Amino acid sequence: MTKNRKAVWDIRVNTRCPGCENMVDLTDDPDFCIDLDVGEHDTERSSGLDVRCPLCKQEFKVDLEL
Repeated sequence: MTKNRKAVWDIRVNTRCPGCENMVDLTDDPDFCIDLDVGEHDTERSSGLDVRCPLCKQEFKVDLEL
């Protein structure tokens, strides 16, 4: 019998910056809300999240959706 293979989670949460249209992956931000459940959306915790574009530094808010 062979051993089970390992699987690695690869989760991205993408949005576009309204200033420069740069694609921003929220999970690259160390301050991203890690207490959210995978796939959480339409909740108080997943709405109005503060984001700052790493390219142009514009700050904006996002609501998570699936």
